[in-house]
Amino acid sequence: MIKTPTKQQQIIFDFIEKGNSHGMIDAVAGSGKTSTLINGLKLIDTNNKVLFCAFNKKIQEEISSKTKEYGNVVVRTSYALGLNILKYYSAKFNQKPSESKYYTLINETLKRKKDSWEFEVESSLTINFERIRNIYYSLKEENEPDVFYKTFFSNFYSLVDLSRYTLSYGRGLQAFKELIFKYGIDVDSQNIDLLDAYYNLIQDIIKVGINSAVESGVYDFADMIFLPCYLKLKARSQYDIVLVDECQDLSNAQFKIIRKYLKEKGRFFAVGDPFQSIYGFAGASPKSFHNIKSVFRPQMFELTNCFRCAPEIIELAKDIRPDIQTKNEFKGKVQHINFDQIGDNARSGDYIISRYNAYLFDILFKLLELNKKCKILGKSRILKELKLIIPDNKLDNRNYYENLLYELEKILEAAIKKFGKNPTYLNKLENLRDSISIISSCYIRSENLNTLRELFHYIDGLMNGDDCDSIILSSIHKSKGLESDRVFIIGYPDLPVKLEGMLDWQLYQEECLKYVAITRAKKELFCCSKPSNDTDKQDINSLDVGKCSLDDEIDNLPI
Repeated sequence: MIKTPTKQQQIIFDFIEKGNSHGMIDAVAGSGKTSTLINGLKLIDTNNKVLFCAFNKKIQEEISSKTKEYGNVVVRTSYALGLNILKYYSAKFNQKPSESKYYTLINETLKRKKDSWEFEVESSLTINFERIRNIYYSLKEENEPDVFYKTFFSNFYSLVDLSRYTLSYGRGLQAFKELIFKYGIDVDSQNIDLLDAYYNLIQDIIKVGINSAVESGVYDFADMIFLPCYLKLKARSQYDIVLVDECQDLSNAQFKIIRKYLKEKGRFFAVGDPFQSIYGFAGASPKSFHNIKSVFRPQMFELTNCFRCAPEIIELAKDIRPDIQTKNEFKGKVQHINFDQIGDNARSGDYIISRYNAYLFDILFKLLELNKKCKILGKSRILKELKLIIPDNKLDNRNYYENLLYELEKILEAAIKKFGKNPTYLNKLENLRDSISIISSCYIRSENLNTLRELFHYIDGLMNGDDCDSIILSSIHKSKGLESDRVFIIGYPDLPVKLEGMLDWQLYQEECLKYVAITRAKKELFCCSKPSNDTDKQDINSLDVGKCSLDDEIDNLPI
């Protein structure tokens, strides 16, 4: 509990207790925004039903444990809220979510007759799949790696999910094209035939998915927040006051779900930091904070005092968010060091974070050489991204493995040739280079391995460190919400990442990433150079990429 609130917190508490309109807090990192909301609960009349929306399950459990004394308060995630609506609509949804719903649907659709290239059942889905496949092979050059199925399924899952998160499903071809453009999906939107084939296939498969849910109650996680919106279902119970934490990271579907739980004359109160909006790539609206302001026109408040960071660290954060300040008087330290100095300086409990995962593996090997325990966060996602770039039929090919560095170079060259002139794919190329750097680094350092399957098993083992007394290695994205007394940022001089042709929302999120990285440190921040063997991504930066601005974002479509 807050013993002595700041002046800004007291103004918010007075509004919660005496006000009757919507409110919104623009809060800097480490300002106690969640604690402020929790402390505000005791000022709410117990006759009012309150819904507290948490960002994820872990945070929901933490907030629930701190609000047990309030009988009028319910703490839920937006996904749980959506699922409650579905269960109220039909008992069919009492089953557990299917993590492989659309995998099953597309594979059942594309089943072929035994010993034949003919599909078991011809449909518009199979016709459009064949169109996509034929276009791919008609454009594929002779020496280009054959990754059709990986490319197709990567595009397929991304488009199925993003169409639902952004509520752009059923909005027409132009909205679909904007979705591809904004999220850098590997579909040439200038190729009308390819665009049309993907559009029809995605629309058809989501329609099949909707019918599967309605008829049999089969749903996945995205369906929890998409289906109640698409089917225009109402919440069984509504609340007098709805509180939303981390509102800058809401997708359009999440926002609409939460709105369903607010009474017509209820109060909506949101808190967030627009400078920590870093999940746009995953379907969160980069303009979520702005959208809430536009819809509710709330009274605005601010929390600008950071309780977490030392004054020396706050000075760095001010370069990105000038209004952040601190009343902390303890002495902090900001030190600029070379990458090679990290290993000797890092100790148990420290965080080492980076914009690129490849840098984490570089320091991982350094720490292992020094017999220092370490662990990389986000193992499953990293492995998935690494495996995505390698053709499945090469996983056990020994000749391919012997020439792996050459094959990886070919993969990168093909990608640069394919995407190099299109600014939409800058992040995709950056991620590809990052993955290739990791595979190359581990390949060079590994011994007695014969195949890529063995190499991936080796990489998996490298990331299996123990939490206890370990140095934690993390991407900046994965570090959000975490903090440590001492934090090392690899490649700090190159932040924020700025590539020619980046869209406005991408540049903004890179600024946010730097801000998030800086504000993870409480007492000591080490701003480190990148590894000396890094090539500065020159193949990508040197491309002649045209300028492009983002005029109409898909997430600005009416909610």
